[in-house]
Amino acid sequence: MELSDLKIFIEVVSQGSITKAAERLGYVQSNITARIQLLENEMSTKLLHRHPRGVSPTTAGKTLFDYGEKIITLVDEATKNIQNAPLPEGKLTLGIAQTISLAYHAAIVKHILDRYPAVHVSVMVKHSDDLIAAVANNLLDFALVTGPVHHPDLMEVRVAKEEVVLVSHAKEKINDLSELATHTVLLHESPCAFRKTLESFLTAAKINPPKVLEYGTPESLLNGVLEGVGVSLLPLSAVRKYVDLGLLQATPVKQAHKTLSTVLVFQRQRQASQYFDLLVDTLKAVTGSVGEII
Repeated sequence: MELSDLKIFIEVVSQGSITKAAERLGYVQSNITARIQLLENEMSTKLLHRHPRGVSPTTAGKTLFDYGEKIITLVDEATKNIQNAPLPEGKLTLGIAQTISLAYHAAIVKHILDRYPAVHVSVMVKHSDDLIAAVANNLLDFALVTGPVHHPDLMEVRVAKEEVVLVSHAKEKINDLSELATHTVLLHESPCAFRKTLESFLTAAKINPPKVLEYGTPESLLNGVLEGVGVSLLPLSAVRKYVDLGLLQATPVKQAHKTLSTVLVFQRQRQASQYFDLLVDTLKAVTGSVGEII
């Protein structure tokens, strides 16, 4: 049963006329009649008596009318309470893994500041393993890391699937992984998921780049690619704006297991906190989708 159909039925009974109900609701009369017939089919019983002066409810119709009024009142009350609920306030501590921060850090913080002005958000940017440990030890409320994590003491929500791409200067298109045999490769010095993924690709394909350079941060690595120093592997979300501006080339990796996930990790009790809904709302706005708890 659709709530809109129930509202139509209540209006028809209240007016004692399908014609008057149609006028008040702004519907054509045939639409009202069809919706009433749909309700009668769902209930497998007649709900209205038709007579020259209009309509009146049958015994079943009177029962539905009484319950319907209560249902509509409760729905309206719930909607009002939810819409008027106070916004979260206080301090939120959030970790964001280094490579993920390239794509989402600024947008996440801006959304929270704009939509939840009473929340003071403190962001820690570190390696995924460090952030997972911090959440497990109650040093952080939540963390966005590369996953899946499968930590025995933590819950996680898949935020986005990250397509990994070979990234090169705009004037140096890389068509295939095999071409790295003749190019300088740039890696993050920490053993992040994207470094491990690229190294596994190179090992499996038996490719030995002529030179490998390590960078301390994803930002410095990205700058190296922008300056034409070499080629690297990064999530498409982190470099999309540079690709759109014509500053970088991004080549999808054809090998298997080319996607990783960004996940939100937290302790179980955090799911009931005001900040969990805040982060789900924020991440949906920033990434476009948030999956189920895994």
